[in-house]
Amino acid sequence: MLFIKSQEVKKMSKESKSDKIKPKINIDGKELEFEPGETILQIAERSNIYIPKLCYIEGLTPYGGCRLCIVKVEGDPKPYQTSCSTPARDGMKIITKDDELQSMRKETLQLILSEHPSNCLICGHNKTCDDLNSQPTKIPSSRIFGCFSCASKYTCELREICNYLNIDKLDYEFHYKNHKPKTSEPFILRDYNLCINCGRCVRICSELRGINAIDFMFRGYNVYIGSSISTPLVDSNCIFCGACVDICPVGVYTAKKPKWVYDRNNFKEGFCIFCNMDCKMNYYFDKVEEETDSTQNYRLIESIPSKNWFNKGQACVIGRFCIPDIVLSPIRIKSPLIKSGYRFVSTTWENVYSTLVRKLKEFDPNEIAIIASPDLTNESAFLLYLLGKKILKTQNIAINTHDYLITNIYYLKNLSNQKRLYTNINVANNIILIETDVQNMYQVLLVDLIKAKNRGANLIAIHSNELDLPNETKRLLNKEIVVSQEEVPKVIEKLKSEYNIDFIILGSYIYPSITKTIVNMFENSNATIIPLSVGSNIEGVGSLFPTPISKIIDKIKSNQIKLLIITERIDNVIKDMNLNIDQIVNNLNYLVTIDIYENEFMNYSNIILPASTYLEDWGSIVNFERKIIKFDKVMDPLFDSKPDRLIFSEIISYLDNSIAKDLNNLSEAWFDNNNEYKDMINNPPNNSETIEQILIKKVNVPNSWRNYKFRGMPIYKLVDDLRFIIEHRESTSALCEEKIENIKEYKPSENSIDFYINSAGILSSNGVNYGLSIFQSIINSIKSANFEFNLILDENNNVFNYYKEDEFCLCNNYKRTLEYSNAIINLSKYPINCYIKYKNPDDGKEQYEFIDKLLLLKKEILSIHPKKIIETFKKYSENENNGNSINNGMQMIALLAAQQSSEYATLINKSESSIIQMNKSKENKQNLPDWYIWNPMLHLENMIDKSVLKSIFEKQQIIKPIVDILPDKCIGCNRCINICPHNAIDIFYSSKSWVYENKIPNISKITTSKCFKCTTCIPHCPVNAIIIKKW
Repeated sequence: MLFIKSQEVKKMSKESKSDKIKPKINIDGKELEFEPGETILQIAERSNIYIPKLCYIEGLTPYGGCRLCIVKVEGDPKPYQTSCSTPARDGMKIITKDDELQSMRKETLQLILSEHPSNCLICGHNKTCDDLNSQPTKIPSSRIFGCFSCASKYTCELREICNYLNIDKLDYEFHYKNHKPKTSEPFILRDYNLCINCGRCVRICSELRGINAIDFMFRGYNVYIGSSISTPLVDSNCIFCGACVDICPVGVYTAKKPKWVYDRNNFKEGFCIFCNMDCKMNYYFDKVEEETDSTQNYRLIESIPSKNWFNKGQACVIGRFCIPDIVLSPIRIKSPLIKSGYRFVSTTWENVYSTLVRKLKEFDPNEIAIIASPDLTNESAFLLYLLGKKILKTQNIAINTHDYLITNIYYLKNLSNQKRLYTNINVANNIILIETDVQNMYQVLLVDLIKAKNRGANLIAIHSNELDLPNETKRLLNKEIVVSQEEVPKVIEKLKSEYNIDFIILGSYIYPSITKTIVNMFENSNATIIPLSVGSNIEGVGSLFPTPISKIIDKIKSNQIKLLIITERIDNVIKDMNLNIDQIVNNLNYLVTIDIYENEFMNYSNIILPASTYLEDWGSIVNFERKIIKFDKVMDPLFDSKPDRLIFSEIISYLDNSIAKDLNNLSEAWFDNNNEYKDMINNPPNNSETIEQILIKKVNVPNSWRNYKFRGMPIYKLVDDLRFIIEHRESTSALCEEKIENIKEYKPSENSIDFYINSAGILSSNGVNYGLSIFQSIINSIKSANFEFNLILDENNNVFNYYKEDEFCLCNNYKRTLEYSNAIINLSKYPINCYIKYKNPDDGKEQYEFIDKLLLLKKEILSIHPKKIIETFKKYSENENNGNSINNGMQMIALLAAQQSSEYATLINKSESSIIQMNKSKENKQNLPDWYIWNPMLHLENMIDKSVLKSIFEKQQIIKPIVDILPDKCIGCNRCINICPHNAIDIFYSSKSWVYENKIPNISKITTSKCFKCTTCIPHCPVNAIIIKKW
């Protein structure tokens, strides 16, 4: 097993010199060797030659948008080229800085600054402000008008370039965009008034993280970056990884809580251990100004992913935003507690130790049990093991995790370190994901899967129906196989014969039998097997505590255990076993809790000892490569808490004075030199009886951030913003996914009345035909008598085609227009049950299918070919000044249907001249088809005068349509603004209340002079607020 120190960064070994001469390039007089494919900027940065840049992101496709990295290539026909996108060529001579280049860069930068608050950048007192370190800790306003109030003052790359170019004035007038800062969303603040449109956030979200949650919106001067149709991030597919926050050069995106801080340079390296990937993080601290219960002078404010580890500056929502809230939670247990009657009394550590030791001596070793948390460090777990096995001499020690995870650890221990090497993913060609959702649960892993996909690797996901992969993950996959977990081994075996599988990712929640099969199947191959887990140190603690918690719970249930020591809450496991918590706990005589957070289960305890978090102690854990990761203490323990390691060693000292001296000065060297400790961590003991019993145990697959826990406490209960995201998205998803399934069966009964639309399109019941003019009256009468109304449509009728309302091919605007023409019949607004009658092709029997929101369309309208419409109204289309003839044809169908509703039955067979001659009076309705009066809301007096249509054909005048937005319907989603190809729609005024932010949204309005009447906006409006108002 490998031991890695957090401060040690492995240096890349130098490659042996090749006999082949490497190409060279001259940059500012320096001869530099380079590898083919490197850009000028990459070579310059590697050689510590500064070239200003704003849009460049290392590792992503060059963008060349900011134009600040231009260099001069001597002897080239195009001497000025962007260094970020220009590949180096042998013999090139590059100049990175001269008067001409600096002048061009200044001009470009001044254009950028003309839309960025830059008063402080050109102010003569800016150096004085810096010397006074005048950044305040609290800013009353969320708007930023200069560096003095900007949270990114000391990390702003734009400020750095301004100093490099000596910008001391602006030749262009400053335009403040006046965007409203987004301050009410979880974790991230957004202020687009600072945005310089470098596109970094868009590209890192799209190319690196694969989410595409944000993109450029609007055009020209009004362009800004936002989510789809300007929805809040919580309503988008954003995974809140914080990549946009960390990559933004000017502070458009900032972390919500640590925005206004005094010292941004005070940080320590550490790890995030909320899953077994163990990403490296930089933990930032700020001076404590207010009085707190803690004695520390500094407060943890932020965790930012380190670039010096395999995660390379990337993290998940837990590591990036949640750690300060987890560590500084107000529900931390602040001091030792002893139950007195029905309440807990704060006491000293000496008193609580004495009480605990006295109680431990009252019970037989077989009546004592210890349950370890999978979030303990290896050192703490080993001392807890010594306390149980060597001091208390009890065999009842277990880990608080599911049985199948312990079994999986046993099978995985036989794999060599080389078969667990994560860096093999960089060369893998065929990657298999088994029962895992990397996008939600292991977001950093998704980054490497995207890189693998981009270089041509095959990605295959195998999972059960219980796991629903996000769409972004599905788009990455070459193949998605949904089978039950019992069938996974067969699928793997088949894939092995088709592909050379060289990388396998195992989710946490799989059958142990699958793990066993995969290990045996690929034991002698070159395939890498990586097991994932939501527990930080399951493999480390599980190596010392191979007994599953279910064994201990069963013994408590049978009154064999009287005193229980737990290091995290266990009520969730008791619930999973379908047991009553009160009944189990009441079987105990004494319960000792060593935990971090107050919770409901601690109320059953007799003694509570406050433990500290992993940041408040040094230690080590076993990661997903089965490497031991060592980390140092990042901060002192808060309140009167102590590290688990110290608590266990002190309890041992109280119980056995002979080893107290040996444990007084525990250090890393003590554990490194302890052979028993190293042997147990490296070689988990066999527990064959347990393994065979749970090989085929049913496993429930979680797929939510709710499943992240720390010391048994769900993390979302410690982090308000995370809880808001989870609950909001679950409630929104429930609304979006709520559907009325077609499970109703047609059964005639005494409480129902059946009506039929036969093959001729006639409404009838019990052999009697009814005029459709009284259809609404019939429904009202039947409903008032508490009868069900069943409408049955013959599938083979000659009049109507049927559709579900949400599947109709035309947009809502045309649908509404056609409905007024009686060419379309919308039955979804009637309180009736609609069934389609058809014959089963197998046995010829009549069957009935329930259709919710049934919509009937006159078959004759479908016979109008768009080509015929285009030819008929060719001149009209030419006068529209746009090539969207199909749209115009659809408009004309709707127009003709609305204009000629009384003659629509015969419209299809009439020529152009016949249409013009039609002019039947409203009174002459006796020859109209029965379906004419289906729509009781039809008002003929609101129809447009037929003379308008007639004038079009006679070419006497051209009346063009006017597209308008109804302000009383517009919800301010801005979808029409983003979709309009002519910039004819803009923000007009504000109204209504916003659902998410309780703010006033913008209402859109069309500028008639700019509108080309292309109607592109109409089908994109989600609330039918855009209409063709008049002709």
